[in-house]
Amino acid sequence: MEIRSITKGEFDQFRRITKYAFTVPPDILSYWLSDELDLTTAKAVFQGSQIVSLAQVLPFKVFFGETLIPMGGFSGVATPPEHRRKQYVRNLLHHCLAEMRDNHVPLSYLYPFSFAYYRKFGWEQASVFHMYKIPPDYFHGISEVEGVMELKSPDDTQELNTVYEAFVKQYTSACQRDKKYWKMILTPPKPDRFAYLWRNGSGEPKGYLIYENQGRAEGPEPEVIMSRVEWAALDHEARLGIFRFLRDHDSQLKEIVLRTAPNVPVTPYLNNPRCKFEIMAGFMARIVDVKQAFEAKSYPAGLAGKVRFRVKDDFCSWNNKSFTLKIEDGKAKVTSGISDVDFTTDICCLAAIFTGFWSLRDAYEYGRIHDISPEDILRFSSLFSERIPYLTNFF
Repeated sequence: MEIRSITKGEFDQFRRITKYAFTVPPDILSYWLSDELDLTTAKAVFQGSQIVSLAQVLPFKVFFGETLIPMGGFSGVATPPEHRRKQYVRNLLHHCLAEMRDNHVPLSYLYPFSFAYYRKFGWEQASVFHMYKIPPDYFHGISEVEGVMELKSPDDTQELNTVYEAFVKQYTSACQRDKKYWKMILTPPKPDRFAYLWRNGSGEPKGYLIYENQGRAEGPEPEVIMSRVEWAALDHEARLGIFRFLRDHDSQLKEIVLRTAPNVPVTPYLNNPRCKFEIMAGFMARIVDVKQAFEAKSYPAGLAGKVRFRVKDDFCSWNNKSFTLKIEDGKAKVTSGISDVDFTTDICCLAAIFTGFWSLRDAYEYGRIHDISPEDILRFSSLFSERIPYLTNFF
């Protein structure tokens, strides 16, 4: 068995296995696995010359406030059915995590086919998002606001990115985007995708909306749905501007499928709040290396403190130890090897705490932190992230 990045001559085999595993149409497959793909991101397990398991590990940097932390995003993990249940994926994941650790990439995110499956390897749910299904006339009555919606092209994304970064820095875990990535998400193979920037009355970019219109438009009543919506609004005026734009689709659309971060208000703007609403599980996170992860974060300048904890990590032995986290002057120092600790936990729980999905108190209430008193939970809580995780990229 050999585990490595694929070569150009093995790319067709890589694509065939991916197509079979995910039932991907040819145009979608060539979009995600284009001829320009960086083959160093395409990892595979080989038996001789045959690929028996594969994945992509995509290099990202994710925002934790103003700080960027390297993150490896797992995508397209697959094994042909004749090679399944032979621990190929287990070996591939471990190989890639060890490689990330050596390259100082302390975090890994993925969107799972099964949460239970990836928990076995140290990933944990690290976000939720809200999904609304709203008829456009529910936005009738939105107040007038001075400003304009401006159609953008895939080559004109600088201001979209300015709004995007200002929006996601209030959260953790959103990916930094370069021009190449913006162009890719605005030029899918099908159908058409639209991107609008909202400017306020002073001409400042304060929001954006990216979407697709899908369905049947003919007939007395439209069945078109606005979907795959990504949007951001930096203030109340921007929300009004975007929601009035959605309202003006009332003769064209049956429904708008709107995804939001958990703390973004939507129903207060509706004339009928009885819309369809779901809380959806988002991505999973793993701490690749505990020391690297906590030292990569920045901390409030006035925050100072120390906490000692024991981590159980049966998959990545280098994390399976005790740590001391000491924070001062906006930075953290992590050491290992101590015997007395303030609490014990597992690597999955620690990922949920690190990203801000769970607070220390949440983890204690869920029975995932042990050997600690309620008083110490309160004492140590400020040392861990309190921002909400929200990731708009899908991979």
